[in-house]
Amino acid sequence: MPPKRSTAPPAPAPAPPTANGILIRPRTAVQIGKPAYDGVCAELVVVKAPLSVFNSLPWEPSPISAALGLPVKVARWPSEKGQPNEGALGLFMHADPEQEDFGRVKYQFVDGAVLVAKTGGDGELRTREVQALLCYLSDLSHEVASFLRTSHDDRIGKAKELAGRRITKEAFGRFLKRF
Repeated sequence: MPPKRSTAPPAPAPAPPTANGILIRPRTAVQIGKPAYDGVCAELVVVKAPLSVFNSLPWEPSPISAALGLPVKVARWPSEKGQPNEGALGLFMHADPEQEDFGRVKYQFVDGAVLVAKTGGDGELRTREVQALLCYLSDLSHEVASFLRTSHDDRIGKAKELAGRRITKEAFGRFLKRF
């Protein structure tokens, strides 16, 4: 008697490895159902992509996020263009108070969506962390802009004071706990 054939379907091929990131898509307040006077906002979306796609993106580290204890990398993500992503600009702020470009942003504008992910192997980035980071950087940018508009006799000393007070893991950690 011939051996019995299995009638079970073949096992599916294993899924390719994936990675998660948080997509920051620019939206106006009206686009997300808020009053028009709320201005420009962002929509955060978790994106799961094949690791091969994820690793092929032109990632840029965010020095300010590393200084705050939440090191992320940022990449442009294919999206509609034409809408400035003001929320993502803060991710490109120079954080070293001893450098002449302290507090300045690397780019004048970011157009369209960006993807952020944690650097290194410290787990996946959570939407709440990105929301908190964007809020913190928005608030920080106002203080830094005020610093940059004034002339300082001791520019590096003042920059170090500002960075020591606001651009630390501890300062962001306190903010994150309250967020």
